[in-house]
Amino acid sequence: MLLLAPLWLATAALGAPLAPSGLQGVGVEVSAYTGGQRAWLREAGCTGTACDAWRADTLFGGEVAVGLAAPVAIYAHAAYVTEEMEAALYTAEGYAAGAGARFTIPLSRLLAVNAWAGVEHQFTGNADLSETAAAWAIDAGATLRGGRADEGVQAWAGVGVVPWSRNPATVLDGDVTVTLAARLPVEAVAGVMLASEPLFGPWNDRTRLAAGVTASYGFRSGVTGFITLLH
Repeated sequence: MLLLAPLWLATAALGAPLAPSGLQGVGVEVSAYTGGQRAWLREAGCTGTACDAWRADTLFGGEVAVGLAAPVAIYAHAAYVTEEMEAALYTAEGYAAGAGARFTIPLSRLLAVNAWAGVEHQFTGNADLSETAAAWAIDAGATLRGGRADEGVQAWAGVGVVPWSRNPATVLDGDVTVTLAARLPVEAVAGVMLASEPLFGPWNDRTRLAAGVTASYGFRSGVTGFITLLH
């Protein structure tokens, strides 16, 4: 699916693919997105009462997914990022990128389990790179999806996890270096997508436009809106 997204999440990069696949086999999805994201982080090794930090990002980017066969697709996304960590008086710009694989396990014609696993990376810094923040994460999860894109609507709900993440940051004009990790690396995810009729008539059932919204709550908390082109 092609997706255009307002996000209010935060972590290493965008995280999971934007939505479960709208492809029923071999095909391509191209996506554009924009929005903000927010993640709950904690300083590694900290035992005090002031160890948590919130990382807030705004992203403008795109995603491409390629269906290799009915159950498997690969995806990659990239974005321009502006980032803020209020606790560290840090604001900077940079990039985010990620890639992985998506899997579909059909349960019936209109019901399926969709899963994903991928790697995410993000880097931001000020003009002279005296202050920087980087993020690496492994991202995975699964959703139960009802409906299909070629039926006009699909919705999904499930759980995402970040089993490993590392978020080093050098802040305050380079005077302080900290390493952050996910405070609670689990989140609930849900969404809905509406798809158009085939763009080129009944002789081409593949090419469609779609739009929808997805949300998460937990480690990453936010909402994403999107538009999609499937072929």
